[in-house]
Amino acid sequence: MRKFKGHTWVLLLLVVLSPLVGRPTFAGSGNTGSTAQSNISKASLLKAERIKLAQEEKVIKVLRQELDLQIRELLKLKEDISGLVIQKKKILAKIEEVKKATEELQKKKNPAKKRAQEAERYKKLGEYYSSMRSSKAASILQEMDPNDVVQILLSMDPEAAAAILQRMDPKKAAVVSERMRGGDGDSEQ
Repeated sequence: MRKFKGHTWVLLLLVVLSPLVGRPTFAGSGNTGSTAQSNISKASLLKAERIKLAQEEKVIKVLRQELDLQIRELLKLKEDISGLVIQKKKILAKIEEVKKATEELQKKKNPAKKRAQEAERYKKLGEYYSSMRSSKAASILQEMDPNDVVQILLSMDPEAAAAILQRMDPKKAAVVSERMRGGDGDSEQ
């Protein structure tokens, strides 16, 4: 607030308050009775203004307190949001880790799954060859890779496998038998 000195303050006060009480009277104007009355009404107006200012200051103080409270709440929310963003990033990183681990597990499972599917196919083939005459099955298996023949015969009933083996070429039957035993059967054909 701007500070005024001496009579400037009084004149300013009179100019501001003059519309409220009528024309200002200055010292020596000759009307001392109305001057005293004018001073009393000016004093009461000043008192009313002070009361009004005090009330406005109280309202401003309350509003400032509410604003400060809201600012603190907003800052708290900002911290909470920052925490949630950090949590979200951690969760997303965990999800990525789980995805990678799942992919690795799938890669490891695939060979086992492949082996299981392959065993199922050999079993099916064994059923087909078991239903054939042994001489016909032997002539077909004679032309196949010995490793495949081993898997097919192992999936069959032992009697059916033996009947097919005895009708195969003796050298091929020896290689297949050796591999069925667990050897490598290098003396192939």
